[in-house]
Amino acid sequence: MDARAGEKGAMSRLNDLPTVWVDAIFARLSLAYGARFREQWEGLQPEHVKAAWKAELRGVTSDGIAHALAHLNPDFPPNAMQFVALCRNQPQSVATLPRPKADPEVQARAVAALNALGKPKTDPKAWALKLKQREESGEHLSSFQRWAWREAL
Repeated sequence: MDARAGEKGAMSRLNDLPTVWVDAIFARLSLAYGARFREQWEGLQPEHVKAAWKAELRGVTSDGIAHALAHLNPDFPPNAMQFVALCRNQPQSVATLPRPKADPEVQARAVAALNALGKPKTDPKAWALKLKQREESGEHLSSFQRWAWREAL
């Protein structure tokens, strides 16, 4: 046996889910779904089913399991692959950096540039007013056009 094979086996064991966790997941799913959960494995040895789940759950974290258990489909019990997908859908926390301070000189230039533009020369809702006038003058507008100008105004 070479050294890498021994390392691989050790890493595999590190990523294995403890058996008590698989038992706890099965207990929780059995309580949630009752016979519907157990009937999926009818005719199979429970230890084989749990071993398959344990292999499928390799590398899943306790936070992922908690997320999956909190987001179960109330109508259908998951199989191992569906449960792992729920585990992996756990939102990742993202470290955020503090917002940098704005350079007052750059900020002043930007404000001055915006002020130089002045007020808009046209009303941004002119299109809605035109549609309204067209409808009031008797022109047939589509239902979307009627909805859009009303929504805008």
